[in-house]
Amino acid sequence: MQTKGKNAHLKGRKRFAADLIGMVDECTKTAIEANGLQAKHVKAGDEEGSIEIKIFRDGKHFIAVNLLIDDTSSYPLDHTFLAFALDADIPPHLLKVLESVSNLTPEPIVDTVKNLLVTLAISFSEGKYIPEGSPPREEHDDDAESDGQVNYDDDFNFIDCEPTRLVAQSRFPTLLRDHFHEIIKVGCKPGVTRLADNELVLSVSHPVPSLPISPRALVAWDRRLLLSYHNLTLLISGIHNYPLLDHDGVFAASTMNQLKFHVGLSSRYKPSKEVILDHVRNFGTTRVENLNDSFMQAATAAIDDQSATLAVNGDPGRFEKFSLSSSLESVLSNLVPILQLRHRFQIGWAGAEILYAGATKYQQKYEYFFSFHEKDIRTADQEEAQLYQTYSLPLDLLTSSTSSKLNLPLLAYSYLVRRFMLCSRYCLVCHSRIATNFEALKPYVCDAGLCTYQYYALNIGTSIEYEICNNPQVVDLLVSLAYVGAWEQQLSESLPVGLSLRVPVPKPPLALHGHYPHTYTIPGSNTEVKSENAEKAPSLGSDGLCEFDELPTPLMRAAIVEMIDMLPPIADMKRHLERRIPGHPRPQLRSMDEKILPAAWLILRWCVASSTAHLECVSEDERIPTISAQWRQFRFSVGAAAKEARFQAALAEVQSRNSNARQYPTLYGFHGSSLKNWYIIRQGLLVKDTPVHGRSFGNGVYFAKDGGVSMNDGYAQSGQSCWRNSEIKPRSCVALAELVNSPTEYTSSAPYYVIEQVDWILCRYLLVRTDYEPNVSNPQSPLKADGVIAHHENETPADTSGFVRLDPSQPLTMGTRKLLIPEQSHKLQMLLDTRKAEQPTHDDFDEEDSKVLGGDTSVAPPQLAEEHGRGVDAKQQWHHDEAWCDPDTYQLLPPPTESTPQASLAVNRELRVMLREQEKAMRNNGLAELGDNVFRWMVELHSFDASLPVAQDMVRRDVPSILFEIRFPPTFPIQPPFFRIIKPRFLPFILVRRGGHVTGGGSICMDLLVSDGKASQYVLSAILLQVKLAISNPDPRPARLAADWNR
Repeated sequence: MQTKGKNAHLKGRKRFAADLIGMVDECTKTAIEANGLQAKHVKAGDEEGSIEIKIFRDGKHFIAVNLLIDDTSSYPLDHTFLAFALDADIPPHLLKVLESVSNLTPEPIVDTVKNLLVTLAISFSEGKYIPEGSPPREEHDDDAESDGQVNYDDDFNFIDCEPTRLVAQSRFPTLLRDHFHEIIKVGCKPGVTRLADNELVLSVSHPVPSLPISPRALVAWDRRLLLSYHNLTLLISGIHNYPLLDHDGVFAASTMNQLKFHVGLSSRYKPSKEVILDHVRNFGTTRVENLNDSFMQAATAAIDDQSATLAVNGDPGRFEKFSLSSSLESVLSNLVPILQLRHRFQIGWAGAEILYAGATKYQQKYEYFFSFHEKDIRTADQEEAQLYQTYSLPLDLLTSSTSSKLNLPLLAYSYLVRRFMLCSRYCLVCHSRIATNFEALKPYVCDAGLCTYQYYALNIGTSIEYEICNNPQVVDLLVSLAYVGAWEQQLSESLPVGLSLRVPVPKPPLALHGHYPHTYTIPGSNTEVKSENAEKAPSLGSDGLCEFDELPTPLMRAAIVEMIDMLPPIADMKRHLERRIPGHPRPQLRSMDEKILPAAWLILRWCVASSTAHLECVSEDERIPTISAQWRQFRFSVGAAAKEARFQAALAEVQSRNSNARQYPTLYGFHGSSLKNWYIIRQGLLVKDTPVHGRSFGNGVYFAKDGGVSMNDGYAQSGQSCWRNSEIKPRSCVALAELVNSPTEYTSSAPYYVIEQVDWILCRYLLVRTDYEPNVSNPQSPLKADGVIAHHENETPADTSGFVRLDPSQPLTMGTRKLLIPEQSHKLQMLLDTRKAEQPTHDDFDEEDSKVLGGDTSVAPPQLAEEHGRGVDAKQQWHHDEAWCDPDTYQLLPPPTESTPQASLAVNRELRVMLREQEKAMRNNGLAELGDNVFRWMVELHSFDASLPVAQDMVRRDVPSILFEIRFPPTFPIQPPFFRIIKPRFLPFILVRRGGHVTGGGSICMDLLVSDGKASQYVLSAILLQVKLAISNPDPRPARLAADWNR
């Protein structure tokens, strides 16, 4: 690698700028020439880090190229150049040459240009793409084709290199096979993909629904995680020989320093080779410029059908990044040094992370930093050990492994899952532990200025474009609340400073809003503006703008108002982002209107991304009944998984000594506050040092039992302003929280609940009064201005299944009406179970991976982590009742008599899978009896959600399980098996319109189990899960046991 020259003493941006100036000067005197091509007219491009070059051949224009560097700060040792053609109608093989520039070894600009000229010249003369460094192919080579035989061991040749610790080549395939089997034993699936130049890409994946993470957290982190079935997949690229790590974390070969980690979601256990290649190589993209609306609409219409097909079916080999991908990849880049520190100092993951971050930040030797901070490091490890009580963290492979060589893919994946589960506890940018007085549900950043800048300016974390397209009402609400807080001079915490915002100085009368003791004159006018301090007025630049950070706080708030007023409606942003152009990337927000300042778009991102709570607009069929449509309802979750765990722990502790809490675990209460106080939803409801309305009934958080109390203007005060482009136009807000049911232990329980124990409180809903006015003058209108729906008697829900069981002695009301609260956790759990049931059954290892595994490709049930913090073990929650399953207590159809070899193999395969799952955890089903005919199974379904009517029926009648007969046809798996409930007897769904898909004879009637269904795509355990979900589904009617259930 050439780095010498007159600018060799420089590096980074200065070196890049100096080399570019030098090359421009050289080209003005004489062209850069190689293989008959001359590079002339070199100049800096319009974008920072871009270079425009015109290339000539025989004195005639050949091609114009734009080179773009990805990061000038890493130039010239660790950068990547992207090349684009500025001409039209470029031959495909020359375009491929430009694409290959991103794969070149990092070199100074001049050397990169010379290599590009050589490859272009050779490929042009040959009429096809010839990779850099490859000689033109001789004629006699055309017949030298492979005989079609593949030598598998050749795929894993040991590359000659200067070894750190050289390992014998013969051990390599065996060790890889052993490590793959270790990965399979913990329920993950490994894979290897061979790219060009003998580069290997290793992959490890695990189903997202099977990770020990609550569905509430998954949906809050990124809705895509449960939008459809995904695997959390890790790709490890940059491998030219299998990375053998000794137990101390030292590489066996120096080439391993080129490791790169890629984190994303895949539908299969590993992405396709083409998709992997796209992600591990840095290819460029084209930019959409100045496309008019008519062209955009025509192009979008032309591909609507294709887009719809892809949306439904998807690409089975896809690999999609999600909101946490970049942060997790950055964390993994430090894995090896952290690993080595763990071994050297005999510390855990948390301690090693502190040691690495601290020593790196202060440029100190590890031993020196450790000697002064050993107590903090040991404390961090002790705190993480306690997390096993609330998190099912992955096994610590360093303490459990006895091998002399570490399993790098499994170790990296377990570390990935650990950081994924703890993502809300660490900064998304610097990855250090966030020190706050609250626990965020959604990942965020620490208070360091650089982290804040990167989070907002570089779009790390939450994708604002995704939120606008999928949650426009939530985005509208967050922007509107920030607007009101800024207008009313209430916005005080976490202002968007450190983002290099350049804004106009706010104009009167907005700048005069408030009362401040000092004044200064706005530049360019004679107006005096009051300020909180006597600082001089901010200086204006040549663009007529000033630095946002130089403004006093009142003018910062005023600037935020002006920037938000520049933004178009969220619905318009959504339409802009959803336009598609074939062959081009999606439009960006900043291309929507050039008149909108960049600061306005950053303010928009700040409004959305600074909210670490989870908001989700409630659909019409999931609304809380009896509350007027004038109040929009949002699911509102605040607090990490640990907070939810502490709530459940507090609830369990209260239930252990309170019989009423065992029957009715929780209460609900309303909490109203002025609209200006909801500007940033981060911490939830905390006990504030300074009460706003006084504390007549003691210290704590106040909750009303009647919604009308909190919704009146005394508590939920209206705002004095509103964002003009808001569709929601919020007027006031009220929170609805879930409370541990122990009023005698509250600070006060009448007339309000006053709770000082914050672990006894969980926010569940945010109710937002909008500008929608019900027609209260119309006597036929069911709406009232006070937020109550005027129900008629026959409109009261007769079926209360699917709602929370509330304590009748502590009713939750809205006026004279009692409220029913939909059961959120049940719906989320059903969503998670549905995703689990979608796990593909035929995601077999490909030929390459099967060879590595040596033919044994059976996979354990998905279970990467230990079962910590989950209460009583599932095997102890339910016991098999032999008397219930006694064959003398029921009658069966004659056993199946027909079979085929294909069906026998398929049934036995299903049996092995079922037995493994049953041995691992008897959660959803149990094989009660097989007998001597493998084509007939007896299966029990048990452990239904206690809130379901069918579960309550089973408890009242002492029914331990639902006993099924499963009969397999001779055409299985082409034709589905037959499911029939033997006992107990259910109300049939056809005659009495009951749910559960159970007929009068006990058979299960589902689309999945018909001949043209998709049962062949699922393992039997997944079909059983779907049957259980059907029985559990309360919509439109819940399943119930018949009066003669034991007939």
